[in-house]
Amino acid sequence: MFFRYNLFAFLWIVLCALLTLLPGSSMPDSASLVKGADKIAHIVMFAVLVFLLIVGFKKQYEFFFVRHYAVPFAIACGWIYGIVIEIAQHFIPGRGFEWNDIFADLIGCILGYLSFYLLYEFNPKELLRQ
Repeated sequence: MFFRYNLFAFLWIVLCALLTLLPGSSMPDSASLVKGADKIAHIVMFAVLVFLLIVGFKKQYEFFFVRHYAVPFAIACGWIYGIVIEIAQHFIPGRGFEWNDIFADLIGCILGYLSFYLLYEFNPKELLRQ
């Protein structure tokens, strides 16, 4: 059941790996893109990843620890995945390790959690009762 509920997250991980580990010659010229488009892509990519991981972790019943600590576990997995990707990019021609990308990955992880919270756990009616 664990794999079933995390299938979309695993597919997203594979897609992200394929896109981020392309040689630099396969990438568009960053000067022609909007300034900071690379960082925005990192933020969006990791926000989606963490959102999918939290949903999958909370729906599965096989591993209680993962289900109970879904949010910190998903954020940690997402950020560690980002660090691994950056280290791997160091060895790919035309790509390189960037600390700013790791920071953008962390921001994306946090935004993924906030998206999950707003869609699944936030209840505006509770605010009105106070």
